[in-house]
Amino acid sequence: MQRCAIKECINDTVEGSYCTEHATAFENIEFNFKKWKKAYGEAFSYEEYLQNLTNTPKVGRNIVDVAQQLIENQST
Repeated sequence: MQRCAIKECINDTVEGSYCTEHATAFENIEFNFKKWKKAYGEAFSYEEYLQNLTNTPKVGRNIVDVAQQLIENQST
């Protein structure tokens, strides 16, 4: 088994590169981006969406972890 792609996470992956909790967070991020894009229009980019997730106080830790990791992966 491999460790989760989130550096601070000590859980093993189940499928893909995330543990169960972070995989659920990733699925929620992807699913809800479609809703955000519809509400804010085509000018709203995926990167802006991820940045908003990391800066919103009531967003859960797993969502923030995955959003930050996705931002880092886009910039490399």
